[in-house]
Amino acid sequence: MLAFRPDHARAEDKRPSVVFFAPPEVSSKVRVALEDALTTQLTLIQTTLRYELGAVSKASPAERLQIAKVVAAKSGAIGVFWLDAAGDGPWLLYAVDGRAERMVVRPLASHQKSAEPEADIEAVALIVRATTQALLHGEPLPSLTTSGAPQRKRDTSPWPVERLDAGQSALRVALSYVGTTFAKQLPLQHGFALRGAWLWPSGTYVGLGFTLIPTSKFDLQRVQFEIDRYPFSLHAGLRFGLSRLTFIGELGVELEVRKRRTLSAAGLMPYPDERRIVYNVCPRLETELALAPWLVAFVSAGLDVVVGNFAYSSGNEETMENTAILEPHWIRLALQVGLAIIH
Repeated sequence: MLAFRPDHARAEDKRPSVVFFAPPEVSSKVRVALEDALTTQLTLIQTTLRYELGAVSKASPAERLQIAKVVAAKSGAIGVFWLDAAGDGPWLLYAVDGRAERMVVRPLASHQKSAEPEADIEAVALIVRATTQALLHGEPLPSLTTSGAPQRKRDTSPWPVERLDAGQSALRVALSYVGTTFAKQLPLQHGFALRGAWLWPSGTYVGLGFTLIPTSKFDLQRVQFEIDRYPFSLHAGLRFGLSRLTFIGELGVELEVRKRRTLSAAGLMPYPDERRIVYNVCPRLETELALAPWLVAFVSAGLDVVVGNFAYSSGNEETMENTAILEPHWIRLALQVGLAIIH
């Protein structure tokens, strides 16, 4: 159905690109004029045009979306466009974002078979440029409201479109810096978190994570010891998008393995190395900023409530009394800053 030639793009050209499929029904003169107009407009926003000849006029919306997904994957394009000029009606301009999550269509109502196509060619080029620029800024393709009646304000948008697909689920993989309060004797503990989550079009998600925290060393009241922490998390939440920003509310549960090793006790008899498990309830708020259709930066803040917490103590064999030398917080502040890939 398609004649796609990925060798058109030079390997050294690192600029973002879009793919445009010209309709075979129009004359070669019109196709050349389309290519010139598109190249001129996309050059202004530093984007490469991959101009192809395709015939997908008889494909269903689902088939068009799948075709675009394959083309975008092969070419690395941020968007796929094609012009449908079949039949006696107006030209139809289709657009799909690089992840093939949404397809939109705009009819060029001004087109008439008997008229010269210059105005429509220029309109196509301008719309492709405006849509590509929005994709470069991480903005999703726009959609109409569910109301059946047209709204006048839609005419001011470069895409007064119909949404043909409700979106797809996606995988989000995030790497972030983590800063958390642990105890009065250690105001801020640093680490790195690796988290994966499955996102649904409804905005809900669920995921797993692990935080790598370097070993903490303490020298308190003649006792030197180390603590290793290994937190594993299960988290779920709800995402709400607004332009390039996404606001997230999340509730997570952590299983944290703590291991204590005594290095020296200044003549005291140290306890054997000990390993315990504590549980953390972790509500947090997060904000994402879209840097590209597949890349986001994010920052989050939350309060971790520790269940089953305990203090680290030294004992006096003569008096049989224990003295707490390290008391971890029962409620901890947790901050994260990082990047995430959404695919």
